[in-house]
Amino acid sequence: MDTFLRDEDLWALSITVKGRCNCSCSYCHFYSHRDRKEFSIDSSDELYDNYLKLINEIKGNLHKNIQVRFSEGEPLVLGNKIFELSNKMYEITGIEPYVLTNGRLLNKDIIEKSKKNHISAFLVSIENPFDEADGAPKTKEVLKLIKELDSEEVRVLPAIMIIKNNMFKNLLNIADYVYNEIGLLPSFAELTYQAYESPTDEELGELYTNIMIKHL
Repeated sequence: MDTFLRDEDLWALSITVKGRCNCSCSYCHFYSHRDRKEFSIDSSDELYDNYLKLINEIKGNLHKNIQVRFSEGEPLVLGNKIFELSNKMYEITGIEPYVLTNGRLLNKDIIEKSKKNHISAFLVSIENPFDEADGAPKTKEVLKLIKELDSEEVRVLPAIMIIKNNMFKNLLNIADYVYNEIGLLPSFAELTYQAYESPTDEELGELYTNIMIKHL
């Protein structure tokens, strides 16, 4: 079957395994219209099994180069259940998932268990260090954790930079800050949920200007 993907392209799939979260970030779209104390969505075992069937269907008929992540709201709230999910994922699909996490529950014990239970990496959400959101983990603490726990066997990496549009021009400075702290560059995700909008041409222009000034 013909698809828009080349064989070498990576198809990244995200599975919501946990609705509950141990943070209260002011920008969170998931709980923006919901009461945290009364609302919780966790994926059922039946739904998870259907995800695995879908992944095998995609691998068999559409595209083999697939990456899977566990996300939303905080997967590590699952405790040891997350290792049951990762083992089942590997046994049925041959894929070792990675975990998107805020990092508050991440520790050496979890890293050691991950080595034995087919979790490939933890991508830790990091904040804009120059304009941190209320209720979110502090950037310096998260970066210190990443530096302490990262290893060749299970990578622990800076994953998402939350920024507001008026800070878009400072992406280069933010990336430099993270790199200077831990020697790793963060990947960036520009959020379009709730209060966040796509950057304007003017905001993109300011970013490009700052990059040009520094590197030319």
